[in-house]
Amino acid sequence: MRSLTDQFRFTIDCPVQMAGNYANRALKSGCSWKVLAVFRQGFYCQSSFGELIFVGSHSIRPGPLNVMCRMPGPVNWVAAGLTNHAVVQSEREAIRIDNRFEFTLSNIQCWQPEDISNKWNINVVAERINILSEETDRRELADGLGSFVRTSFNTPFRPETLPSSLMKMAWKSAARIQEWLNAEFSGKPTRISDIQNEIRTLIGLGPGLTPAGDDFLGGILITLSSLGRGDLAKKMAGGVLSMARLRTGKISFAHLFCAAGGQGHEILHHAIAALSVKRKTGLKVILRELDAVGHTSGWDALAGVALVLKALLAAKGMGHSDVT
Repeated sequence: MRSLTDQFRFTIDCPVQMAGNYANRALKSGCSWKVLAVFRQGFYCQSSFGELIFVGSHSIRPGPLNVMCRMPGPVNWVAAGLTNHAVVQSEREAIRIDNRFEFTLSNIQCWQPEDISNKWNINVVAERINILSEETDRRELADGLGSFVRTSFNTPFRPETLPSSLMKMAWKSAARIQEWLNAEFSGKPTRISDIQNEIRTLIGLGPGLTPAGDDFLGGILITLSSLGRGDLAKKMAGGVLSMARLRTGKISFAHLFCAAGGQGHEILHHAIAALSVKRKTGLKVILRELDAVGHTSGWDALAGVALVLKALLAAKGMGHSDVT
């Protein structure tokens, strides 16, 4: 029996089984594609319209850009020799890449995150935040912005307690955005220009395809939409996306564009629900899964989630001292 590596010399049928709604729309547009970047678990493709998708097996989990395919076995796409120079042939019902992989599009299930906008409860947030704090304290989180999760709900950020130069660069901007959210949730008038300098500082801050500052802002946008504040997410997204077009890469911009529409990685949506919806929760399990999302991306985004929850609790007069 041939190994999967041997099979790479032949055409492998890779039917697409699930795609995020952004990816699903792009796949059905009939546009042409090119391979943009290749990683062990999957690869990015860019359409002739500029849209991005991330293709892999079910191991990549659902997300707005993710395209999950049925594979005959585990695939390391880098070891398979796929590169961004691969020839891509596009048809309405199939995409053939490198004359070796054929992704059929005839039976795609569209993924969207659960709508919890009418299910979340501020008292649940207050209760579950203690678990989040305990779980954060068990992790070093020396890289990225994840340590912002453990910052007290009723005290400002203190740079002397922050573990990295990256966090020290970001803390003033994060604190100012929290103040802006506090004002919004308290019904005080604000303008996006009030935090434009802070957004400029965070966009593109950090290494990698999706810098920590981008993931942090994405977490804020996704949480606002998830909790029924799409109006505020839209207000903030205008400032974020206009800056991101100039200051970050196309892959990170694509993820921020999805975040502006309220969508991100499935595990992040599970975390938001586990922190805010009254039902049996596996928050500890979800946080362990979040550990594996990017180098620090999962916790960078969760720091943005925590920032929104802080503002909600503050607006209700439920600071950290009220829930410990």
